[in-house]
Amino acid sequence: LITDWSMSPEIYLEREKGEASARLDLALIARASAGVQVRIMLWWQSNMATQGTVNANYVVKRFEGIPNISVLLHPGGTLPSKWSHHQ
Repeated sequence: LITDWSMSPEIYLEREKGEASARLDLALIARASAGVQVRIMLWWQSNMATQGTVNANYVVKRFEGIPNISVLLHPGGTLPSKWSHHQ
């Protein structure tokens, strides 16, 4: 289970960029292929808030259709002005 405000799936998990298996998205896909249920919950933000790969909608698309991986956006795409992500 991963929960976060935002996520960049292609981030390397080691300081030195090396093996592809050290990339977060590829590591999660490998574990999911082995039967591990991967759940990701991210803060939903409008497309105006972020761009590129640090975007909740990008994460949804990156893992879309991959068995055993699901991405949930909270609060589910409702009006951002009615919610606060500050704790």
